[in-house]
Amino acid sequence: MGWVSSSSSDNSQTTPQPTNARQDRIPALLQSVFLNSNRGKDVHKPPPELMAQKTYTKNWIFRRSEAASKKKTYEHTKDSVLSKNKKNVEQEPKPAETEQQTSAPITETVPKKEEVESTLQEYFDALLVERGYDIKTYETLSTGYYNKASAHQVASYGPRMVQIVKSNDIAALRETLDGGLSANPCNQFGESLLHMICRRGDTDLLTVFIEAGTVLQVSDDYGRIPLHDACWAAKPAFGVVEQILARDSFMFFMKDRRGAQPLSYVHKDDWAQWRDWFDENIDTYFPESGAASFKPSDLCSVPPNSFPIQDGKSDLSLELIKMVAFGELSPKEAREVAETARREEDEETIAATVVDDGSDSEFDSDYDSDFDSDYDDSDYESDMENEELYEMLQIAQVARAGS
Repeated sequence: MGWVSSSSSDNSQTTPQPTNARQDRIPALLQSVFLNSNRGKDVHKPPPELMAQKTYTKNWIFRRSEAASKKKTYEHTKDSVLSKNKKNVEQEPKPAETEQQTSAPITETVPKKEEVESTLQEYFDALLVERGYDIKTYETLSTGYYNKASAHQVASYGPRMVQIVKSNDIAALRETLDGGLSANPCNQFGESLLHMICRRGDTDLLTVFIEAGTVLQVSDDYGRIPLHDACWAAKPAFGVVEQILARDSFMFFMKDRRGAQPLSYVHKDDWAQWRDWFDENIDTYFPESGAASFKPSDLCSVPPNSFPIQDGKSDLSLELIKMVAFGELSPKEAREVAETARREEDEETIAATVVDDGSDSEFDSDYDSDFDSDYDDSDYESDMENEELYEMLQIAQVARAGS
């Protein structure tokens, strides 16, 4: 509140007497200041000795204490009532139990502790241990599953190929793979179309890649193999999983960079379906009779980059392959460009050969002329005559000897 100057007669007002408890908490001098201000009179100075501040603090503390006292009283009353009601309930006679209830007590079904706490990976490990299998795991990036991508693989990975996979265009995928692109297209980090297909759970596209000669035992730079992505699918992709396990069931034991096995990627909401699938198919991939002969994949015993992808020889250059992968050329157009370039190269080779033959003929003409100059036709004819005379002399000698 602002204080304005005024005559000293303003503070000479009669001090009102307190009439109730609330007024007892406000000093009379301070009350007179409030009253004069409310009546439109000017108050020239504040009350002395910080009376307004002290009064506010005192009343604030009083109100807090009063509220706490009321709360304590309420809680005490509430506890008393609850205690009384509880005592009355305990004193009420219980209804007599019937003979049927006594003979057949009610039992509650409580889930087993291990079923509540175990993960899908623990459930799978328990199945294998029960069957006698070794569940030792391996870091993917330290094994032959991981190999740096080749130039052919990187050139075969582009927006057009990603679009084909996302649109599930089987015909276009067959055409591009038959046209000379790698069957294991991936970027420089090893993230491949194969990983994408497995994560999408697309069994049909995976079949096309397998028919084209794709290698399933591959890894990206994070240590994820195709089974990691198949387990990561939005919903269980058991068709894709079965195609992978038919070629390498040991993938269940491979760990990515953070130490996670494929089953760690399964969404928790799908654990029940996966448990049911394991119960039905465990004998197919991990029979009890195969525990003794089961061994790690050969790739686990070799260092990384031991088995780089060996794609078949392509008629297209890396530049043309990249143009197809990026959608700049169709596979057919790329083949036509390659054939045209091949014909031009052949023509240049033939032209160079003709030039070489011309130089040889020039040499031959010089050589022939030199030879002819030393040994002409007349010399050849005289030699023939001498040979004929020699033969006639031999015949005559033979006839003379016979006579």
